[in-house]
Formats: sequence, structure tokens, C-alpha cells
Amino acid sequence: MGPPGRWPAFSHRFEGVHGIMRESVAVKRSAPAGKSSADDVVRNFIESIDRGKRSDQPYRHWSLKDCLPSDTLEDVLALPFEPPSLDGISGKRELHNNTRKYFDVDNRKRFLVCEAVAQAFQDKRV
Repeated sequence: MGPPGRWPAFSHRFEGVHGIMRESVAVKRSAPAGKSSADDVVRNFIESIDRGKRSDQPYRHWSLKDCLPSDTLEDVLALPFEPPSLDGISGKRELHNNTRKYFDVDNRKRFLVCEAVAQAFQDKRV
């Protein structure tokens, strides 16, 4: 069951998710082609919210699964963005801002999957 009132109460904090995905899914290299449309990503994400498991401890939050269509996830993981070497330095995220990759204008032009995901997360339904 998704969050009450659907989106207003939903926390958009997914800290640590990127690292978990990188470790649990083999990174593939493929052509920069997207298969699922932005609308497919929207539908999949909304369904994930609706199926999300709510927990109230230590604070109200939802655990989500299968947030993106599987082909979209594969395409995101196949993007030619190598994880940066942090040289054992952690702490403030600002320390590594210059190594971050974004679904920005340039990458949205280069990779269809970046465009589809960016459009989906800017959609009013999300």
C-alpha cells in the first residue's frame, strides 16, 4: 500500500541506493539506447509507490521495489559513468561533488535513458 494522499507525505530520500544497485547488479556496457518511454517509467514508479511497504520506525518511510522498468535499470547501469575512486575519503558529500554525474542537458542529449528518466521524474503524476 502506497503512502496516504499518495505523494505529499512520501519521503524522496534514497540514500545509499546507488551503491547497493552497483554491488548487486552486474554493470553492462551497451549502446546508449533507451527502450522504455518516460510514460513507462512514470507508470512503473507509481506502481512501485502503490506496492511500497510502509514502516513507522524509526520514522515514517516506505520501502520500494522495482521502481524502474527492468530495461531502464539495465540502461542506467550501462551508462559509461565509472564510479569515482574516493581514496577512502568519506564524510560530507560536498567533498566529491566534482565527481558526480547527472541526468543534465548534455547527458539527456547523449543518452535516451537519461532523457526518459528525467522526463518521468518531472512529470506531474510523480
